[in-house]
Amino acid sequence: LSKDAIQKVFAAKERPLTDPLIVHVNTFQEASHLWNATTSSSSPESSMEATLLQTLTTQFWPGPLTIVAAAHTPSVPPIVMANTGYVACRSPSHPIARTLIQEAGVPIAAPSANKFGHVSPTR
Repeated sequence: LSKDAIQKVFAAKERPLTDPLIVHVNTFQEASHLWNATTSSSSPESSMEATLLQTLTTQFWPGPLTIVAAAHTPSVPPIVMANTGYVACRSPSHPIARTLIQEAGVPIAAPSANKFGHVSPTR
């Protein structure tokens, strides 16, 4: 999640800095480093949230579900979350996308394929 690379994405896509990106990961474990919820937390709320997040990812990932949760702010640059304090994570099901994430070895913050404000391509 390089801040410089992310700024280039915003510029290339003509995307306002107030519109957050989705962080693409392959597993719950990768996403859990980005979320401010942990099962080992002394806070019952954080532990319950982590359990819920793990259940959702087990049931629906990989797939089209994007999960928005409180961000672990040291791990997520503010520009990715548009300074909201929340990060959106998704685990794509397409094998090429999954391979790209695996080969990168890090989560990938990305927008849709279209320029901001344009219709997303579907074919």
